[in-house]
Amino acid sequence: MENLQQELKALGLDTVQTLALAIPLSNQQAYAIEVTAQNKLKVWQHFKNRKNELGFYPVLTAAWGPENKNWPTQVNAEDFFSRFYFAEETPGQDLSPAAVIARAAQAESASVLAAHNRMYSEYLEDTVHTYTEAFAHEFGEQPDAADILKAMANGQIQDYFELGQWCWNWALNTLGLERLAQSSSAFLDGYEPQDQTELLLLLPTTVSEEVIAYIHWYGACTTSTAKAMHMLKSWRQRYGAEIVAHYGTMLHLKVNTQPTDPAEAFALATEQEAFAPCTTVLPGATLCDLAIALMQRESWFLHERP
Repeated sequence: MENLQQELKALGLDTVQTLALAIPLSNQQAYAIEVTAQNKLKVWQHFKNRKNELGFYPVLTAAWGPENKNWPTQVNAEDFFSRFYFAEETPGQDLSPAAVIARAAQAESASVLAAHNRMYSEYLEDTVHTYTEAFAHEFGEQPDAADILKAMANGQIQDYFELGQWCWNWALNTLGLERLAQSSSAFLDGYEPQDQTELLLLLPTTVSEEVIAYIHWYGACTTSTAKAMHMLKSWRQRYGAEIVAHYGTMLHLKVNTQPTDPAEAFALATEQEAFAPCTTVLPGATLCDLAIALMQRESWFLHERP
């Protein structure tokens, strides 16, 4: 990019190291920029504001190999654009970023929610206790498990999402939004690299969700990159959600607007958990925890790991 140094100079970073990186199965290039924990968000925001003029979308990431004082060597050693997992998703098909993007245009995401709901419904009675214990721990009050089991017996609750919806309605009616909003949303604080070399990549697109067509997101191993891109596009259109950082199994997103309607917030929570179950499972959060957090936060964290 001819004017990359000018952009960095405007940021007072004209001495940082940069690299041009070839993208496999493409005649395009990406650009790596040296950043620090202190300046990375400022650099991301600058290039995010300039994406349409420059034709590149910025994403923060990290080099995961052994720390090396030679920054170019370390960055070059990372296979950021590996097509390995893309090949596992769609064996025998074109694995170029352009082809992945084209497949996403024909994708849907409803089947991912249905599959998640079906799988988690197999453990419905166990999940009842997860909800009652979570409410008791956070608020000192909880729905009566007997009432939930009765609703299950009479067909009012037939699956995992309906159980979550029942508990969400109980929380709204019993605790209220104001009290719910006092609960911690720290489980969405995301990941901060500690011993990795951080960098910013400029990718040859201006569209946030296309980031994962270049750099594979592990969560797509079970959902497919095309369906994940379809969902990310939907969130961008509805909430202005755009990718800030990509750490392989983790995505950080920044949003312009939050859901204000509780029903909308719960529906969004089901979408995010379906595409990245570890987001709630690993910290022990529920769909209700996620729903109220999404009504408060300007940043999202999606996590899915092996």
